[in-house]
Amino acid sequence: MSVSASRIVWVTGATSGIGRACVAKLVARGHRVVALGRRLERLKRLLEGLPEGALHVAACDVQDIDQVQQVYQDLPPAFTPVDTLINNAGLMLGTDNFDTLAESAMRTMVMTNCMGVLHNTSVLLPSLKASARGHIVNVTSIGAHHPYVSGHVYAATKAFVAHFGASLRPELASQGVRVTNVAPGRVETEFQSVRTGVSGPATAPAGNAVPTLGADDVAEAICWALEQPTHANVNAIELVPAGQAMSFR
Repeated sequence: MSVSASRIVWVTGATSGIGRACVAKLVARGHRVVALGRRLERLKRLLEGLPEGALHVAACDVQDIDQVQQVYQDLPPAFTPVDTLINNAGLMLGTDNFDTLAESAMRTMVMTNCMGVLHNTSVLLPSLKASARGHIVNVTSIGAHHPYVSGHVYAATKAFVAHFGASLRPELASQGVRVTNVAPGRVETEFQSVRTGVSGPATAPAGNAVPTLGADDVAEAICWALEQPTHANVNAIELVPAGQAMSFR
């Protein structure tokens, strides 16, 4: 990759799963990356074995716009101007039906999945526009488009992100900023253990042995979208395991 093609990419939710895979692939392709996450020790481990100046890490809770703004203001000069934003941070909490779901779980999902995207986009947008080749990638979910039992709040938050991205794209089309929504299906990450509170790999409901994608598969699709020529915009990608028919089947 030529230096002129390299980017400065801001990645949220970088401590695990798709976010961590994006960091690794982007650095390997010669991009500089700003990695955000809540777990500082995990962020520091991302630096191991990387050349100096390839990665900047910062602990940040995307629910708090002041924290996002502070990370941006404190960026070393080598990591400015940011021209690419990957809104990846997100989570699902609980397996309950809506009538028994804790209000705290509802609030955390809405604040992280929805407001986190708005906070990072709001803070980074001036930089993306100034770069004249900005790109926003929103990691949504096929759950945003295919309803399923117990999806309720999580699916709604991802539908919010999908519609936000789809509406933002024409608004920014004439300002040199592209927008891509990426909707993964079942991915082998910490998603299920965070959702259920039980450690372990992603598992399908009993009787539904569904294969999974790797986080690397989704990260590769994101990199592909970023590497398209600037006159081309990948509006949306829906990426699922070959054996997955619907959201959780």
